[in-house]
Amino acid sequence: MLRRTERWNTSCARRALESVLAHDTDTSAVHSIFRWSALKGLNYLAMMEGRDSVARVLLDSANGAGIRAAVSLHIFNDAAGSRVSRASADSAVATLTTLPISRMSTLRLRYLSLWSWNRGDEARLDSVARRIRHIADSTKLGTDRLVLDATEARLSLLRGDTAAAIVRLKGIRPAADPAFITWDPFESAANERLLLARLQLATGDAEGAWQTAATFDSPKSQVDALYLAGSLSVRLRAARQLGRNSDRSRIEARLRALGRQDLIISESAT
Repeated sequence: MLRRTERWNTSCARRALESVLAHDTDTSAVHSIFRWSALKGLNYLAMMEGRDSVARVLLDSANGAGIRAAVSLHIFNDAAGSRVSRASADSAVATLTTLPISRMSTLRLRYLSLWSWNRGDEARLDSVARRIRHIADSTKLGTDRLVLDATEARLSLLRGDTAAAIVRLKGIRPAADPAFITWDPFESAANERLLLARLQLATGDAEGAWQTAATFDSPKSQVDALYLAGSLSVRLRAARQLGRNSDRSRIEARLRALGRQDLIISESAT
């Protein structure tokens, strides 16, 4: 239900997800996972449609209702360009940094990597990279290597080395089980794929940017919905640069269907 972008389809998805949160009161572990997945889906939909304030209220309400992990999604929303989540993301990061970086797990480091990049905090991001490099060298796990590649790509950008960042981002390969990639917020490298598409566009590779951004039409990962509007924005600019008027019209229609006329206006001004 999250794959297509017409309003009736997102409305259908929203009703189903809201029903899970409202009526599933089973206290077993598996049902907690159902509620967590429903919350993520609702958050991604709200952000996809530019309803940033709705997403923030949703997460605050879920946290108050006992879904403590909800605050972590403020970091995702902020990294995805939310106009209202900065303070909430900062507060969420404060809960992650009760331990020194040298003792943090990969999961905490993933969130801190996103936040540090979004704040332009080179020193903290460098500390994250050193810690995750130690973990990845010890475990030899592909999932840890993914976090390392993503972190070092962002660090390269903060140091002004766009070429190195692009190379690192192109080398990222999800390593988890496909079923895990579907639901996990990190394993599909969605944030990194959108960053790569934007860098490709900025460095003159409009065709590469189009191809990378088009991966967000795949139904393989739930979190892709969070970045869908951003990927359409990249494709709109790429289509203009490539002179593909039919693709341009199609992407504009998709953005209108999502209620994201703001991105069309923004693109028209560039």
